[in-house]
Amino acid sequence: MNTVLHIAFPTAMPQCFDYLTGDYVASEGSRVQVPFKRNSRTGIVIAKAKTSKIATERLKCIEGIIDAEPILEPALLSLLQWVSSYYHYPIGGVLKVALPRLVRQGHALHAPITDIWQVCGNEDQLRSNALKQRALLKHLQKLGSADAALLDIESPDWRGTIKKLEAKGLVRRQIAIQPSVRQSQVTAARHQLNADQQRALAAISKFSNQFSCSLLEGVTGSGKTEVYRSLCEKILSKQAQVLVLVPEIALTLQTVECFRARFGHGVQIFHSGQRDTERLQTWVNALSGEARIVVGTRSAVFLPFKKLGMIIVDEEHDSSYKQEDSLRYHARDVAIKRAKIQNLPILLGSATPSLETLRNVSINRYAHHRLPHRIVQIEPPKFHIIDLRAQSLEGGLSQPLIHRIDKHIQRNEQVLLFINRRGYAPVTICHACGTAVSCPRCDASMVYHQSNAKLNCHHCAKTISLPSHCPSCGAGSLNHSGVGTEQLEEKLHQLFPTANIVRIDRDVTRRKGALEKRLAQVRCGVADIIIGTQMLAKGHHLPSITLACIINIDQGLFATDFRSTERLAQLIVQVSGRAGRGTTAGHIVLQTYHPKHPCLQTLVKQGYAPFARELLSQRETIGLPPYSHFALLRAEARQLGAAMNFLQKVEKHAQKLVQNNSVHVHAPMPATMEKKASYYRASFLLETHDIASLHDCLTRLVPVIQSLPKNRSLRWHLDVDPLEID
Repeated sequence: MNTVLHIAFPTAMPQCFDYLTGDYVASEGSRVQVPFKRNSRTGIVIAKAKTSKIATERLKCIEGIIDAEPILEPALLSLLQWVSSYYHYPIGGVLKVALPRLVRQGHALHAPITDIWQVCGNEDQLRSNALKQRALLKHLQKLGSADAALLDIESPDWRGTIKKLEAKGLVRRQIAIQPSVRQSQVTAARHQLNADQQRALAAISKFSNQFSCSLLEGVTGSGKTEVYRSLCEKILSKQAQVLVLVPEIALTLQTVECFRARFGHGVQIFHSGQRDTERLQTWVNALSGEARIVVGTRSAVFLPFKKLGMIIVDEEHDSSYKQEDSLRYHARDVAIKRAKIQNLPILLGSATPSLETLRNVSINRYAHHRLPHRIVQIEPPKFHIIDLRAQSLEGGLSQPLIHRIDKHIQRNEQVLLFINRRGYAPVTICHACGTAVSCPRCDASMVYHQSNAKLNCHHCAKTISLPSHCPSCGAGSLNHSGVGTEQLEEKLHQLFPTANIVRIDRDVTRRKGALEKRLAQVRCGVADIIIGTQMLAKGHHLPSITLACIINIDQGLFATDFRSTERLAQLIVQVSGRAGRGTTAGHIVLQTYHPKHPCLQTLVKQGYAPFARELLSQRETIGLPPYSHFALLRAEARQLGAAMNFLQKVEKHAQKLVQNNSVHVHAPMPATMEKKASYYRASFLLETHDIASLHDCLTRLVPVIQSLPKNRSLRWHLDVDPLEID
């Protein structure tokens, strides 16, 4: 008798499809080839059954089995089904996010072919001025052999150089079937752990064979990474693997470099910036067990492992762990669930833990370990608040700050200036009529970028040439208002003409290797002043920086989102952590028009922990997360009326499904930015103190939403545990 297979396609289709096994024996979690309409498609076996809701004679048989063994073990398949259930998203859509593209397309899972470079000459054959070739040859000699992924770590612009070495016969390229993963081995001396690190390591290690969730809260520079590496050593000694999650690609390579210094090249990378073949290679190596440690961004939480022994989530508070399109999952929360399903320990690390994590610590759901002191025994950074009232500003810089910058660079110390606005100026405004040049597709001002004399929308990527006259009144008097990274760089060159200034933002680091190249300039002391955006605020060890400044903190103090104050405090602490990591004490400057703001005063005078306790108390009084639970239904359409009408219909159904007033259904409202990318946006909020009631309501509501008649242009999505309420 044929077995019925429930098969999901890795797309956002809302349902699974039933097929018969036919002449094949298929296991849950394996890929199969099936007929679908007039084509053949790759699907994943989600479950087996004896019967189907569809008559047996109408069911088709699968055409073949792609994998001899399931690629998704039962625990991982269970996790994916939980994700589908918790976020109320189709299992096929979950598979689309969880599986690399080549896996979804049915590619064979043998190790992909890759190029390997080996040294076959020595540097004596090079001219003395061939510095890049000489450096790359030495690097290759140290490695023995290397593939592209390995060379990208320390030599991001190696491709042109290696061609010259090949032409001279000093390097030869070979085709390798197996990836260049070597067995993990200790290659660098261990650092002696201090007393705080030893206590944390011992306490966490007690639960290395069972599920436990621990928070490692350590001030910036306290040596959290060294605790991570010591834990990894213990896990690897048991022939198990470790997953290390980091919030952004910018931190991935730095973390890999740190772990490879200890464990060799069994440490691999996984992030969205890699080529498809590179992602497939890491995926296969994790599944086979060759990759002993994988460092990756949020999608790495879905990697298959032969024997996963521990998960580490670095910078657990970071909002980058929340995906903001398609499947809106939070990688930290999914990682915790995975650890629970697989009965293994998980460690959350942060200098500024999220309020959700601190709430779980307070009710003893998570263990709590502290590293209260920096490794380098110097004074903690000192805060200085500059009152911008009655100050004249030059490129956003006050005179007291300019004076401080000058003092530090005169002492050959580095200065970091943080400003989270790319471009030259965030607003271009008509001096005659006061109208700002706005994006034709969004309710947002266009940002002037002087590098290409264009106006860019940072929300939809629309680009237009800078107009010579006001689009509203025709006057030729357009002025730029506000300060971005480009303008700040220009002003600093005027103020400090002999200083070396390095700007690090997304505009100048788009090309592969550009970020690493600029960070190398900072680390080797070439830079005097560093201008950085969010990508530089956390994680980077830059020991020569002694002064860090946030140009203006007021946007975070008065933003409409209830999480804005928490995020500002985390940002301030993270930016302050870039200063004073060497042998010289650091100084932090905050420019603000509201120096007496109570939250700011608590943070600066007492620190993050008292600030977080105060904020948690406020959240509890008001009934906001983590003391309540939200789900947000967003709708977008070409006309605002279509989005609002759709949400009003859904709201009526939601009100009927709510039992005992356990879930509060808020009325639909237009979004704060009503129009984005030519679509009008609106949403309504479901709020409750009982998470089970919320999921019960959503389980019954989502099929209703799917069945409602919709305007052709209308799009909707559900966000469970949203980080943004707009």
